[in-house]
Amino acid sequence: MARLISVDIAQVTAGLRDFQSPIVCVSCLASIITNCVPSGPDEPSQYLANLRRNHGELMNAALSYIITESRLDDEKLALRRPLALWILQCTMPTRDSRARAEHQRALDVLATGVLHADVELFCALLSHCVYSARRDSTQRFSRHLWPTKPGDLLPAGHEGTMRALCVWLQRLDSIEIARTVLGVYRACNVELHPHDAMLIDALVVAVESTSSTLLRMSSSARTGHSLSLLTQQLDELVALLSEVGPEPMRHCCSDIPLLRRVTAAIDLALDVATTHNTVALLVRMGQVLHSTSTCDPPLAPLHRRIQEELASQNSTLSSLQCLYGIIFVTYQRRACGRPACSVTERETGRKLSLCAGCRIIRYCSQDCQKQHWRSSHKSVCSALGKLFAATDISKFSEGLSESTFVTACQAAEFSDDDVSAICSSYLRIPYGRRSAETSGRNCATLGVHVARAIQS
Repeated sequence: MARLISVDIAQVTAGLRDFQSPIVCVSCLASIITNCVPSGPDEPSQYLANLRRNHGELMNAALSYIITESRLDDEKLALRRPLALWILQCTMPTRDSRARAEHQRALDVLATGVLHADVELFCALLSHCVYSARRDSTQRFSRHLWPTKPGDLLPAGHEGTMRALCVWLQRLDSIEIARTVLGVYRACNVELHPHDAMLIDALVVAVESTSSTLLRMSSSARTGHSLSLLTQQLDELVALLSEVGPEPMRHCCSDIPLLRRVTAAIDLALDVATTHNTVALLVRMGQVLHSTSTCDPPLAPLHRRIQEELASQNSTLSSLQCLYGIIFVTYQRRACGRPACSVTERETGRKLSLCAGCRIIRYCSQDCQKQHWRSSHKSVCSALGKLFAATDISKFSEGLSESTFVTACQAAEFSDDDVSAICSSYLRIPYGRRSAETSGRNCATLGVHVARAIQS
């Protein structure tokens, strides 16, 4: 078995070496995934570990292939004839009767209209490798296991890679695409942070598409495997939206058309979401966006599920918890606070300087601090200074618990209007609880499903 997998890996890797004219045999790729990807989220895979240790060239080429394919025009995307042609030209079927049968089954699967099987299968492989790296290591990258550096996950640079991944998010309703983008973003969120507005725009399209598909399904059709995959896909998209840092939501709140699109997408997702954690993330995001909005005319009324959440708890307490989350996430971020700068403490090897006023936001240089102060931080710093003075909180720290913060604000008689005024100045949104890390990991992914359909 190990020998056959090695042959398949060599076959696929060789086909990707010619960057201008790549060749991808979907059957060989499906064979790799079927044998390398573990069936459960916590099940170790010696073959997956072998991929990360010895076949980094394949993983790098796979991500480059996905980025290149995103540039195909609509006519080529509609045909995708090369998928079947590459299988017919593959040298593997001539060597083994089992391989010949598997390649024929792959042709049969492609005949049913699976036009992007290559991209989805590569994404299945990449997402599991990135997930394995995040789970098994305390460091972002490993010297001996792929990915070893940011360049492995950003082959087209920060903006080019983000743009290509966003194209696939909008083009394909695929859980594997969503998981790959989520994995890459989590590993390189500091590098990709300046391009978050692009990601938000793509996520709105993807969330609307997935939610609309679920909404159109009849009650009889909303069962079984198709529903499970769509639900997992929505879970991953919402997790990615909640993972996006504070700064793009600030942009969202200042871009009224985009803000309306985001809140509309959240409302549509709330109509069909069933996973508890996904609903909680959607409610939290919708709640904060509505509370910080200064739209005229105002946004649509709060969604029923958000109203139910507000009715079940003290509204002042809820808004104070949101404010604490906003400040806490910003304080934890070990990167330069100027939006256009992506310098991190890990890169510089030293601690970044805290703003002397708010003691929340960090900067890599005085120049960055001055530019951010002139553009927006002056009002934020002033609002936070008034908050801390009124609550007798000398400075914010990770040791300051949410309950202590909320109690201090309540003692200072902070109202919803006071909190809203600070949030309007801050215009930021929290990451949410990172329990979305394992959302949707209990069922087989679409890419593995396609791979095993080809192999069975």
